[in-house]
Amino acid sequence: MNKDQFLPFTAIAIALVSIAFAIICVAVFLTRGKSAFFINKKMKIGAYLIMLTSLVSCNNGCGGFETTCYDAVATSQLRIEDDTVNLSKTDSINCILINPTYEKFIYKIVDQNDSTIYQNEFSIDLANANFQQDIKLYIDKNINFGEYQLIVCDQTGNYILSEDRLIIKK
Repeated sequence: MNKDQFLPFTAIAIALVSIAFAIICVAVFLTRGKSAFFINKKMKIGAYLIMLTSLVSCNNGCGGFETTCYDAVATSQLRIEDDTVNLSKTDSINCILINPTYEKFIYKIVDQNDSTIYQNEFSIDLANANFQQDIKLYIDKNINFGEYQLIVCDQTGNYILSEDRLIIKK
């Protein structure tokens, strides 16, 4: 079955199964959910409806279409090795960047009032990037001690890689 035949067939099947699902929902409502027969039918028809809608949205393997209107999910992640920074010993936070997909990143330290205390950026060379890369995030030594939140995001600030608790000691 090619794409031209697949879509109308699936659309008609989804419409018919949706009508059957609506009728069974009314039957379950009228029996106040006490009929095991109607609840069983509702579950089965609902499963068919989910299966048919997934056929439309999946890629070539099941006859669906390749193009979608969704952006691919970014897969970069950042893990903090230690959430406590002692400013008398170091001014950096050791992190691990997993599967980097961007070249530039923004990191900021935010207090409990969502006020940005410190903000900086770092970049990596994607050509030489490994699956897992050690990163040091440098912070200002004049930050007051306390509990903060470290937010690391992509260069646009849209995709957040990490939102972790950070404790700063002096």
